[in-house]
Amino acid sequence: MLVDIYPSLPPYFEWNYGAINPDLIPPDQMDMRIDGNNILMGNSATPSNNHIESLDILSDLDWEDRDVIVPLSYGDKRYKNKILPLLDEEMNPIVDFLQRDNYIEIMRSCSIALMNHTRQQAFGSIVIMLHMGAKIYLREENPLYHRLKEWGVTVFSIEKLEHDRSDFFIPISSAQADKNRQAVANYYSLNNYCKRTKALIEKVAS
Repeated sequence: MLVDIYPSLPPYFEWNYGAINPDLIPPDQMDMRIDGNNILMGNSATPSNNHIESLDILSDLDWEDRDVIVPLSYGDKRYKNKILPLLDEEMNPIVDFLQRDNYIEIMRSCSIALMNHTRQQAFGSIVIMLHMGAKIYLREENPLYHRLKEWGVTVFSIEKLEHDRSDFFIPISSAQADKNRQAVANYYSLNNYCKRTKALIEKVAS
């Protein structure tokens, strides 16, 4: 995207920090799968989560026996204090920092994630939830939406959801979940992470 604007930039090298195992998901939790039907909304107390727009989407839905989990433990304290009064009693804000295992357990209770960012954000949480079999909604203007599509991941459009909410609670199929899990596991495998790191070091050192 940057090269389209600044053609004279150095060559692009694909690299990411960490591997899915053990950096994102501990080895003893790699077999964990979604075991609840809650909804995860956003990942932090920052305006880029577009919480108000997400709340507008959810306001037209019958959550039944579901909870909406709203992570607000880090980010902008002033923004957090403005969002908290807007949450219904069925919504559970996370306002304190949690140990990773505890946070993964909370994400595990969510079969749907509504990530209403327009920019790349919450990729670690998205990868973990895809690996556990969750249904992910992203904005089409978010580069992550198209990147995941390139990997063959089944991901859903928030723009379409804004016009039609009829399929929101329909879970992804077992086959889709397995394909998503394999796609993120392949990219974030320790072996591929080491290959990308080696290629980057060799290029810098040459």
